Amino acid sequence: MPEHFRYIDWIDVGKIYAEDMWNYDVYKEISAYKGPVLILHGDRDHTVPMRYAKRAQKAYANATLKVISGGGHEFFGQAFNQVLAEMNTFFEQEGLYK
Repeated sequence: MPEHFRYIDWIDVGKIYAEDMWNYDVYKEISAYKGPVLILHGDRDHTVPMRYAKRAQKAYANATLKVISGGGHEFFGQAFNQVLAEMNTFFEQEGLYK
């Protein structure tokens, strides 16, 4: 067994993972995708800042960002209904319903 997998511990298992992820550019990776993308982000999301959604929108060649009023990191109640409506519209526009 490789040395870095000998212990189930973040320091031992995670060192290589952390080093690889530190240099990983997710925005470069997603920019290779040219298809349509719908990004839904709640205006009350305290987990992921809005700047990440905006940066992802710029990275994708064909992305639409919809800000969900009252939505947090997860969508409940009216925010959930808004998400469903946005997804339905997106899927219809992209011809994804048969």
